[in-house]
Amino acid sequence: MGHAQRGRGGNAPNDPPVPQLNLTPNPRIDQLKDELIADIESRRVFTQQMVDTIFSFSELGFQEVETQRYVTDILVKEGFEVQRAVAGVPTSWTGKYGIGPSDHRARHRHRRITHHEPDARRRHPEGARRRRTGPR
Repeated sequence: MGHAQRGRGGNAPNDPPVPQLNLTPNPRIDQLKDELIADIESRRVFTQQMVDTIFSFSELGFQEVETQRYVTDILVKEGFEVQRAVAGVPTSWTGKYGIGPSDHRARHRHRRITHHEPDARRRHPEGARRRRTGPR
């Protein structure tokens, strides 16, 4: 007697065919991909240490004081502009990273990251508007 298959095993009779993409090789894109992969790989140990450190704080929700301090300090060291205690929430923050204020393109090419308490939107309506991520 056969066993029922769980999950997608691939190549099932009902799977749609995978389209073939005939893209022209682009050495510049391949180089950028290789650089990105190398950069990510170079941060493997740091990332694991960061995860372990945050886990070791064992802080309760809405009381993540050490975690907030640890993460924002790292962001500042990495070049982010960090604003702490956003919308009156002590452990909230926003971070912005750009290519510099002297470059006119900076306002269009920055990345915005945020961390707010999950309940901040209800308690601080002005905080809800700041929860967006990505370029403005």
